[in-house]
Amino acid sequence: GALPLDVQPNLVIRLLRAGKHVLSEKPISPTVAEAKKLLDEYQTILKQYPSLIWSVGENFRYEPGIRKAASLVRHNKIGDVIMMNLTVKNPFLSDNPYLNTAWRKEPSWDGGLFIDAFIHAAAGVRSIIPGEIRQVSAITCHKADHLPSPDTLVGHVTW
Repeated sequence: GALPLDVQPNLVIRLLRAGKHVLSEKPISPTVAEAKKLLDEYQTILKQYPSLIWSVGENFRYEPGIRKAASLVRHNKIGDVIMMNLTVKNPFLSDNPYLNTAWRKEPSWDGGLFIDAFIHAAAGVRSIIPGEIRQVSAITCHKADHLPSPDTLVGHVTW
């Protein structure tokens, strides 16, 4: 099963230092700064264990629709992609068992659903766009009292 986000980074590093392959949950850490430290540590550990694999269990990159869109873009079948719009609507009702775990109801990290669940949408977008992301900007807000904040986002990605 998945570990709480504030616990996972230390365990990932301990396993990697022991030479164990790791499949971790997404996101890899509660903050960008901590994620960068994890990635740097992984690069250091790879010098000792060059074939060591650390992968993140993100499934949207394997979804048929995402894979088809990515293929169309990469093979220039729909022209130059200059803009992309993605709308995600999840029915996170107050009785949703996914939301009613102790560590999700009162998380020890910022970001609410975006860092925990909506990261799937970000992974899908990243799989499709035809280059490296240069800039991300977003406006967020909190609309549903039973959800951790933020719960609504409009974003723009430049590549």
